Amino acid sequence: MIKVAVLGATGMVGQKFIQLLENHPWFEITALMASEKRVGKPYGKEVDWIVSENIPENVREMEMLPMDPKYLDADIVFSALPSDVAREVEPKFAEAGFVVASNASAYRMEEDVPLIIPEVNPDHLGLIEVQKKKRGWDGFIVTNPNCTTIILVLTLKPLMDLGLKEDQSCDNASLKRCRISWCSIVSNHRQHNPVHKGRRGESRNGAFKASWKV
Repeated sequence: MIKVAVLGATGMVGQKFIQLLENHPWFEITALMASEKRVGKPYGKEVDWIVSENIPENVREMEMLPMDPKYLDADIVFSALPSDVAREVEPKFAEAGFVVASNASAYRMEEDVPLIIPEVNPDHLGLIEVQKKKRGWDGFIVTNPNCTTIILVLTLKPLMDLGLKEDQSCDNASLKRCRISWCSIVSNHRQHNPVHKGRRGESRNGAFKASWKV
């Protein structure tokens, strides 16, 4: 089994990592790491568990650790940290030799950090060696794109594989424009999420719809 840890384990994204890793055939959770105020406390008593009915038994009594590589016995670190915290914490683990698989946006736009959708661009993992050499790390950081981007690209990839690229030749099928509509159904999400600023869209009954052209 591959030993894994979760950074930011008590948040919703951290909980989702734990839920997906429960009874996984490849991975075993050996550490949960959280903010200083939660260190030393049982996970089950500190988390406000919301992603399923029950907290997985394999982590319920697990004592939470500080976000410091020296306390960690794991091979892979799944990061569910807020981006501002991830910017500071994730490199410490990569430098210490850990594989950091991050859901945060902190390093998404770094030219030597793979931005991976496994079904689309696994070849970009070749950047790992570039990153390690450039930064002098024994480990590395791999990130994923924004959630809306992942779903969009998974849809477009088969079309691109079929050759539906922009082409002015009338002999070939072409894809010239893609219109994307995205809706948030979380109450008051638009009011509290500044990411919507600058997007063309409208809000009705607490939902937000936006469109892009690509």
